[in-house]
Amino acid sequence: MKFGKYFRVIGLAISFPGTILSLAFGVSKLVEYGLVSRNLGFGIFFIVIFNILWLMIKHALSKKN
Repeated sequence: MKFGKYFRVIGLAISFPGTILSLAFGVSKLVEYGLVSRNLGFGIFFIVIFNILWLMIKHALSKKN
């Protein structure tokens, strides 16, 4: 298959919107219940999002050739 080497990148890209929505809902509930502060909630959200983006770039560049 021509694009078989990009399955991980495609899988991460497809799951990205769902991850954002579920993460936003989960973090907002943690902040609402007072388990984490608002700043820590933003930190968790951005760390997970940037980690997924980094994984997408890493896998795409490693399978480039």
